Amino acid sequence: MIVRSASIIKRIISLLVCTVLILGAAGNDGQSFLGLTAEASPVNTLQYNYYYSLLSNDEKSVYQDIYKTLQSGKDNCTVSCTMDTDSVMEITSMFFYDTPEFFNLKEYQVTTYTASGGKYKYEFKFTYYYTKTEYDKMMKQLNAEAQKILNKITDKMTVYDKIQHFHDEIIKSCSYDINSKDSNNIYGVLVDKKAKCDGYSRTMSYLCMLTGIKCIFITGDASDGETYGGHAWNKVYYNKTWHNVDATFDDLNLNGKDDVSYKYFMVSDKTIGATHIQDKTTNSGFEYPAADDDSQGYFHKNKLYIDNADEFNSIVTEEIIETAGSKGGKVSFKVSSKNLLDKVKNPDIIYPILKKANKSSENKFVTNEWEYSVTESTLTFTIFLKYNN
Repeated sequence: MIVRSASIIKRIISLLVCTVLILGAAGNDGQSFLGLTAEASPVNTLQYNYYYSLLSNDEKSVYQDIYKTLQSGKDNCTVSCTMDTDSVMEITSMFFYDTPEFFNLKEYQVTTYTASGGKYKYEFKFTYYYTKTEYDKMMKQLNAEAQKILNKITDKMTVYDKIQHFHDEIIKSCSYDINSKDSNNIYGVLVDKKAKCDGYSRTMSYLCMLTGIKCIFITGDASDGETYGGHAWNKVYYNKTWHNVDATFDDLNLNGKDDVSYKYFMVSDKTIGATHIQDKTTNSGFEYPAADDDSQGYFHKNKLYIDNADEFNSIVTEEIIETAGSKGGKVSFKVSSKNLLDKVKNPDIIYPILKKANKSSENKFVTNEWEYSVTESTLTFTIFLKYNN
């Protein structure tokens, strides 16, 4: 008899003091829409779970048994199969990457018995944070909040639009908080509106799963410019390739209000690698898929990626005029190199651009009092506008 235990262990870290649990979710490629009702039970159909899709039929059977047990709120189940203990523990680990809806699980214990005919019997025992009644109520609440986000999706929205919509909704509705009780899960984001990096990331996974978009929960380390610490973000599948999305790092929280950035939206491993170090594998040993494409990043896709100084003048001028038309508060760009960034972050270059743009803008902004910020790690540049009225 072999007994193995696993706690859903919190990693308290110095960067964002994120709590990282091994959970996640996935989908197919945005070709279907599940929708939501305010039901108490989880709505995961398994077919949209990325790691589940990698399993054999026998492995899926073990995965399904665990899922059904947690869904019912039972505290134990028995699984019989020919797979050894390491294989079953690997499947269990993959399960927790795939299912952010089971935030109620506190820890589990697996006892292995050798059975006849080359089979093994595994007894799972689960411990929960909340009672089944409490959990059902929480699921009903968070599904109602998730539905509000899904209701904003229109027929004209592409898969890319949906991914950006989820990214923006998480940032705008949630405040970064390391002390909230459920800050590491989807309830913290959708209901309490307070969460840490793993709460942000699991919610991104959950919303993508509900719309059939492949999305993986990623763990690793990230830097605030001085030190590295444990962190969580996502990889999303779009246009036949994977892209990194980090809603936590894109939550600027400017002036006491949640403001959205796109520095870490739909970027490659190389780009995000300036500040993030991805774990080489999941806890179950599966390698994360590579993200090699930057063409779908926000700045590339919206033609805000600048290759030279001449482009900078024309693109920035046009973008300021457009932004000022709706009294927008900032304009952001990404440049191709550190040398170009050093060249254009000069007030003597910015000031003439602001004056020129202001002449063509309906809503006049202040040109003799303005601010800008530069993020060298992402080669991004932001100008903040202030208006006369």
